[in-house]
Amino acid sequence: MPDGVTLSSPLTCASAAWCAAGGLYHGRQPVFLTSRDGHSWTITPLPGGTGQIVQLDCPTALVCRGLEWSTGQLLAANFPLQTDMQFIGTDDSGRHFSVTAFPRGESIESLSCPTVTSCAAVGVFDASGPVYDHGRTWNFDRPDMQGIVLTTRNAGVSWQPGTFPRDAGAGPFPDITCPDASHCWLIDSVGTDAGSNSPNHTQVVVSSDGGATWTSRRLPPNQSFPEFSTVTCPTAATCYAAAEVPRTIPGRITAALYATHDAGRTWSLVTFARPAKIPAGMASDSFMSIGNIQCPAPAACVALGVVDQGQKITPVYTTGSP
Repeated sequence: MPDGVTLSSPLTCASAAWCAAGGLYHGRQPVFLTSRDGHSWTITPLPGGTGQIVQLDCPTALVCRGLEWSTGQLLAANFPLQTDMQFIGTDDSGRHFSVTAFPRGESIESLSCPTVTSCAAVGVFDASGPVYDHGRTWNFDRPDMQGIVLTTRNAGVSWQPGTFPRDAGAGPFPDITCPDASHCWLIDSVGTDAGSNSPNHTQVVVSSDGGATWTSRRLPPNQSFPEFSTVTCPTAATCYAAAEVPRTIPGRITAALYATHDAGRTWSLVTFARPAKIPAGMASDSFMSIGNIQCPAPAACVALGVVDQGQKITPVYTTGSP
């Protein structure tokens, strides 16, 4: 990356030759980054008064939509638990941006925009107070908080609420992905507790109407109880959900990947063994979970392991077959 640039959002790629991300220049100036080859980058300062981009989705090389946070210091990429998140968009590859607010009382945490006009966003309704009050308290366990989903068909000019099943919804750190304007997938994290073995928590929810209504897709009951981290869907039928899965040895957890090729009706599980010899500079817990996964085609995925802060080596997972 260019000197002085730190990323404030995960990378998003509209094609094999064009990628973009949000960032900060020297820790202060919010910028929009684009590249046509992954080696050289164009740095475009965002307009005055615009905050940093914490999530970005670019259906084309000209059109990008994302989440913008205007207040305070970035908590962490992928964890934008704030009450002042706004919708940001550009239709000319970053030359001009527009910023609009979401409906009042709704904290949006994750966004997916499969087309230039269609987006689905998930978060919580927090009219009684913020999810995260700028460093003092985490409040996403409050009983009055409700998971919400919003959809737009006009590039964020207006938003319509969707409906989750009674046994599912968006919880802390949700992850939504929409392979097209009609189909969306979301990890169901409502009610998940650390160490919980309840099968009610091992599910994803899917929508076939662009996020308006949702259906639960539970994993087979004979599967280990996973803790999902992210889901990606190259098509409406094929999805990959990354997870941590407990093994038979107490306390032993390994990275795993659940795959479906029939829209979640059946699943197959792939686990990854830790190497016999761990490379120097890499901690053994780097192989416990997968933190980010991209699948540009149904049988082609690349994923990264989760590493401790300061590590310079990370596991890379790939698949070349269904």
